[in-house]
Amino acid sequence: MFKTVLVPVDLNDVETAKPALAQAVMIAQGSDVSVRLNHVRSDIPRSAMEFVPPNFDAEQFQGCEGELADLAAGPKIPDAALWVQGSRTYDPGASARTG
Repeated sequence: MFKTVLVPVDLNDVETAKPALAQAVMIAQGSDVSVRLNHVRSDIPRSAMEFVPPNFDAEQFQGCEGELADLAAGPKIPDAALWVQGSRTYDPGASARTG
């Protein structure tokens, strides 16, 4: 039926995503479905980049990935793949599968 369930998450209002996350976990349990949490982060205008530290973007992505990982840890999402728009996919099970 489904291979992936996408759950959009606004990290400024995580409570709104929790009912959708619970539903996604119900769908994924007992099947071969992965749950992907997605947060789209606003870009900083190029004109403002000179005023932020050189590693600002990387730190922002890491922060978003960390918040998504914390959210995914709560309901014990099977095979969760966490994704922040514009960054690499964060998949906590990848090292175990490729290992």
